[in-house]
Amino acid sequence: IIEPATKLEWNWHHELLCSVLQGIFEEWEQKRDNRKYKMRIRNVLFNVPPGTGKSRLLSCFFPTWVWLRAPGAKFLCLSVNEDASYRDARDSKQLMACDWFQDTFQPQWALRDDQEAVSNFGNTIGGVRISKGLSAQIIGLRADILLIDDANDPTDVESKVKREKIND
Repeated sequence: IIEPATKLEWNWHHELLCSVLQGIFEEWEQKRDNRKYKMRIRNVLFNVPPGTGKSRLLSCFFPTWVWLRAPGAKFLCLSVNEDASYRDARDSKQLMACDWFQDTFQPQWALRDDQEAVSNFGNTIGGVRISKGLSAQIIGLRADILLIDDANDPTDVESKVKREKIND
């Protein structure tokens, strides 16, 4: 659906990423249902080579998968490259809107038709996906799940000041 001309070559690291993301989601579900529950996993950093599917799994497929289980989940998706953040949101939205997805999963929600922006869209049960560049103003925005994909610009990683700013 997203890249029909590209063959998916599934690898062990895809399985690992999916397993970790599923574990984090299941922890979040328990925390959501029981405020006294202490999550074991709160922050995860994935380091994999460029072009190996991390952004697709993390920023495109994961929010889509979560909405099938928790359609009211609110996401804030950030990337140092604002265009990449919008690309992943567009692809996620395209996947959710396609006939295959609708026929296969039959979600109990629809994409809201009053939110056409790729950078900010939601579903009819209250789920929201906001996508921005990492340096954007996010004060006042609320999310259940914060996804930061590619926090560092490769051209800036040698700058201690820029690395510390991102870490902060």
